[in-house]
Amino acid sequence: METSKPTNNDVPYGCRLLPQLVDEKAESHPTQLMGMIAKSSDLSHGFFEFTYKDIANAVNFMSWWLLQKLGPPSEDKNTIAYVGITDFRYLVMELAAIKIRYIILIPSIRNSQENFAGLFNKTNVNGLFFSSKLPINITGLVHLRPAMKAFEIPEFDEMTQEEGPPYLYSKTWDEAKDDIIICHHTSGTTGLPKPIYHTHRFYSVLDALRKLRHIKSDAEPFGIFLIGEVPNTRVYYGMPFFHFGGCASVFSALFNEAVAVLGPTDSLVNAKLVCDIVRKARCRVIVQVPSITDDIAKYFYREFLELLPDLEIIISSGGPLSATTGDLLASKVRLGQVYGSTEAGSLAQQETSDEDWGWMRFNFDIGGLKMEPLEDDPGRYELVIRKVPQDAWVQGVFAIFPSLEEWRTRDVFEKHSSKPLYRFSGRIDDVIVLSNGEKLNPVRMEIIICAHELLTGALVIGLGRTQVALLVESKEILPDSILIDAVWPMIEQANEAAPGHGRILRNMILVARSEKPFQRTGKGSIIRARTIALYEQEIDLLYTTSIKSINVGSWGSFPTAPLMQIPFETFQQFINDCVVYLQRLSKAITVGANNEILPADDDFSVLGLDSLKITQLSNMIQSSFQPLVPTAQLSNLTTRFIYENSTIKRLSIAIFKMTYPPKCVSEELGRLEKNSLALASANKYLEELIRNYSSDFPAKEAKKINKPHGEGLHVLLTGSTGYLGYYLLKALTGDSNVAKILCFDRGSKEPRNNVMAEFGDLDGVAKVQFVKVSFGEPRFGLTPAAHQSFLDTVDVIIHNAWPVDFNLSIKSFEKVHIAGIRNFIDWSILSPRKVTIQFVSSVGSFGNWSSLRPKTPVSEEVFTDGKLPTLGYGQSKFVAENILNNAAKQCGISIDILRCGQLGGPVGDGKKKWNTRDWFPILMQTSKALGLIPSDLGAQNLVQWIPIDSVSQIIIELMHESGTREGLTTFNLINPSFANWTDLLPTVKDVLEVTEEASFQDWLKELKKHDAKSRDELEKYPALKLLSFYEWVASEEQLVIVSDNAKAASASFRGLSPTSKEVIGRWVNDWGF
Repeated sequence: METSKPTNNDVPYGCRLLPQLVDEKAESHPTQLMGMIAKSSDLSHGFFEFTYKDIANAVNFMSWWLLQKLGPPSEDKNTIAYVGITDFRYLVMELAAIKIRYIILIPSIRNSQENFAGLFNKTNVNGLFFSSKLPINITGLVHLRPAMKAFEIPEFDEMTQEEGPPYLYSKTWDEAKDDIIICHHTSGTTGLPKPIYHTHRFYSVLDALRKLRHIKSDAEPFGIFLIGEVPNTRVYYGMPFFHFGGCASVFSALFNEAVAVLGPTDSLVNAKLVCDIVRKARCRVIVQVPSITDDIAKYFYREFLELLPDLEIIISSGGPLSATTGDLLASKVRLGQVYGSTEAGSLAQQETSDEDWGWMRFNFDIGGLKMEPLEDDPGRYELVIRKVPQDAWVQGVFAIFPSLEEWRTRDVFEKHSSKPLYRFSGRIDDVIVLSNGEKLNPVRMEIIICAHELLTGALVIGLGRTQVALLVESKEILPDSILIDAVWPMIEQANEAAPGHGRILRNMILVARSEKPFQRTGKGSIIRARTIALYEQEIDLLYTTSIKSINVGSWGSFPTAPLMQIPFETFQQFINDCVVYLQRLSKAITVGANNEILPADDDFSVLGLDSLKITQLSNMIQSSFQPLVPTAQLSNLTTRFIYENSTIKRLSIAIFKMTYPPKCVSEELGRLEKNSLALASANKYLEELIRNYSSDFPAKEAKKINKPHGEGLHVLLTGSTGYLGYYLLKALTGDSNVAKILCFDRGSKEPRNNVMAEFGDLDGVAKVQFVKVSFGEPRFGLTPAAHQSFLDTVDVIIHNAWPVDFNLSIKSFEKVHIAGIRNFIDWSILSPRKVTIQFVSSVGSFGNWSSLRPKTPVSEEVFTDGKLPTLGYGQSKFVAENILNNAAKQCGISIDILRCGQLGGPVGDGKKKWNTRDWFPILMQTSKALGLIPSDLGAQNLVQWIPIDSVSQIIIELMHESGTREGLTTFNLINPSFANWTDLLPTVKDVLEVTEEASFQDWLKELKKHDAKSRDELEKYPALKLLSFYEWVASEEQLVIVSDNAKAASASFRGLSPTSKEVIGRWVNDWGF
C-alpha cells in the first residue's frame, strides 16, 4: 500500500468537499488504504481491505445506480433515506447522494414505527434504500409512506468489483458550502425526533479543526483531530453509522487520512471482540462508547495490556467513562472524551493531562464557547455557543441555524476546583425538584450506580415527590432481593456524594421488568421522561407503599415441584440459563435474542466463563437447589465440582446423579439418549428435504408483465373446498378487483355446483374455474397446453391446500405437498408475470419455541432450526417455509408466508361452521361427555384466535398489497387483541351445560382413564385421538408472537377485536354437542 505525504499548511483545511476529496485521493494514491472491516466474528478469517480507489468506484457505481432507480431530483422530490448494517455502504450512499444532488436522511434503526413515519413525512422521503441482513422490518417501513419507493442496495463487493464511468462532482467550495447534504435527527427525548439538516460547512469543521495546531494556545489541540499528522493511522470506530457520531467518525477518517477499522457485521460489539480487532488490525486509536471500555477494564484487562504500546489513545464518545475504569486505564494509555451533538457538531477541544482524563478542556478563545453559570446552582454551568462571524469555520451549529445569534446546548458542566477544565454533569432537563423545593442533579449518582456490572441503567427519580427513589435496569433477570443486595454498596457510594435530601433509601428501589426495558435513543442514552412515564404506575405504588421491590422472576429459577417429577431436560435447561446469564453479564460472548440454547458439549471456558464466573455459577446452583437438596449434598456443589464437570451437559448429568436414585438416573438418561437419536434423525431428514427441493431451480424468466395488485387480478387458489378455502373463495368472488379465480383441487368431484349452492347468486361465482390437479406431479398433472395457458395468466397464487392431521408423519407430506411447493416455485419462476406466492403456513412450524427459546418473542422470519417444529404437520410447514425462503433468496421471487394461529368460527353470515374435527371443538365435545371442562388451556390460555371470515379478508388485503413487496415476507397472523380463557369459561360451561372444571393437567388425567383402543370410547371421547397434541398444549407456555408486518399491511388485522363471550357462545352452540 502506498502512503501520501504528511499534510502541510498549504492544504485548504475546512474548504474541502468530501466527494472531491475521495476522487482526488483515488487519482493520486489509488492503492492507499482507506478502510478495513472484519470478515466475521472469527477474526482468523481476517479483514476486507478497501482503498481510496475502491471507495471512489463504489461511489460512482451507486451514483449511476441511484439515478437509474429514481431519476434526477426535483424541488419536491429531493430526499432519500438509507438504513443499513454498519459497514462502508453508509459512506458510499452518503457520498453518492451528494454527487447526484439528493439529500439523504440517515434515521436510527432503533426508531419506533411512529418515529420512522414522522421522519419520512417531515422530510418528504421519496426513496427508501436499505441493505441486506437488516435487523428491522423493512416491509413495515415501506407502508409508512405510500409515495415512498423502496430498494435493496447491492453488496459492497458488487459496488467495487470493476471501475465504471466516473460521476463528476464539479461544484466549488463557495458554490456548495451551504448545500444541504445529510439529514440526521434528534433523539426524540421530548417527543417525535426532529430532522436536523447538515451542510458541507457543518461537516467541514471536522477538517478545519486541524488548523488549531497553528493557533497560539496554552494547550495542544485534542489528539483525535490530529491523527492525520501520521497518515494511515489505524483507528477502530465502534460508533453506529446511523448515529451522527458514527457519520462524523468516518468523515473525520477521510479528512485526516486515517484508516477506518470496523467490526464484523455478523456480531454485536463486545469487549473481547474489540480487543481482538484492535490487536489484529494494529490500531493505534479506539473511538467507542464508554460501556465497551468499561467492560474491557472489568473483564479483559490482560488482553488490553497486550495492545500496548501500539495503542496510543482511547476516545470515549456518547457519554462519560466511569471513574473506576478511567483510573485503571489512565496509567497505561491516554484517555480522552469527545464532546459534540447532532446540532452543534464538533467543537474546539484541547488536550488534558493523564491525571485529568475525566475532564474536558475547551478552547474559549475561538468558536464563541462560553460557560454560563446556572442560577441557584453554584459551580455548574451551561455550555453556550455565541455566533462569531470570523469563527464561522469552527461554528457548525450556525451552518444549521444561520438566523440564531447563540445556541444553548442545555448541557451542564461542573468546573474543576483549580484548573480550566470541565466535566459533563448532565442536562438542564435532568434536574429533580422535590416537593419541598430542594433540587438534585442525579447524573453523577447514576453514573456511580450504573458502573455496577449487574446494571445496564439507573435513574434517580422524585420530581414533585417528598424524597428520591431509584429505578434500576438489570443486565439479566435476577430476583429483586439478590440484585438490590449486590448493587447496594454502589448505591451507598453514590449516597456519600449526594446532599442529604438526595440520598436513596433501601426501600425506595424499583427494579425494571425485562419486558419493559428502559427507553433509549439511537446512541443508547436513556430517555428519562419516557422511561419514567413507562413506569408511572409502579412508581406511584412504590411511593404509596414504600415496598422494597416488585417481583420480576429470576434468571433461571429451578422448579419447586417434587424433585422426582422433574425430568433431566429441566436440569439441563436450568444450567443453560445460568450460563447464558453469566455470558451476558460479562459480555464475553454475545448471545442473540433468538439464541438461548448454548452448545451443551462446549467447555465452560469456550463459553466465556472465567474463574469468577465459575464461582458465581456455583453460588447460583446452590441457592436454587437449597429447598430441594439436603445440605450435605449442597456442600458438594463447589467450584471444583464444576471444573470437574465443565460442560452444560456433564454438569447437568452430575447434578442429576447427585439428586436421583441410580435406577431413576439410568432410566431417565436412557430415555434421553433414545430421544436424542430420534431427534437427530428427524433433523437430518428435514435438512435433506429442504436441500433436495431447493436445488436446481429453473432459470428465471424476464418478467414482461407486472400487473399492480389492485384490479383485474387472476388468482389461483388451492384448497377451496376446505374450511379456510371456502371463506377465501367467498371473499375472492365478492372482490370486484379480482377478474378470474382458478381453483386447483385434488378432489375427484366437480365442486362448482356446491359453490353455486352455498354462495347463492353472487355475481363473482361466474369468474370461478375449477381444475382437478395432482400437486406432486410435473405440471400438476395438466396437459402442456393447459399448464402454459394458466402460467401466462395467473398473477397471484394462494396456496392453502394442506391436510390438517396431527397424527401424520413428515414423510406423509413429501410426495404431494412438499413436491407441490416446489411446483409452485417453478411456476413463479417460469411465468412471464411477476407472480406472488402466498403460502398459508402455521404456528406449528415453531411449536417447540417456548422450550428452546424461552422468554423470547417469536419474530417474523423463517426459522432454520429443525428442532423448532412439532409433529409431522408442523415439520411439513417448516420444510415448506424453508424451501420457499431459499427460492426467494436464490431466484428473487415474491413470497408471503401467512403463518396462521388458531382460526375460530365465523362472525359473519358464512354457512360453514368451525370444523368439528379441529382440536378445540373436539375438546368441547369430549368435555361434554366427561362432564368436566379444563379451567385453563395451557399454551392457548390467552385466546388470540381470529374468526375464519376475518382472516380470509386479511389474506385478501395482503394479496392486494403483495405487488409492492420484494422477496419473502413473513406474517404472523395471531390476533393482537386477546381474551382470557377464564373470562370465556362461564359462557362455554353454560352452553355445554357442564358445571365441573379442572386444570388442564387433571382433565387429561381424567381422559386417560378411558380406553383409546375402544371404538366406542373414541367416538364418545374423540380427544383420545389427539392425546399427544393436548399434552403438548398443556405443557407449553404462552408465546409472545410479533405481528408487526400484518399490523402495517392490513387494516382489518389492526382492527381485530378479542374473542367475546357472545362469539364463543355462538361457536359452541353451532356444534350442537
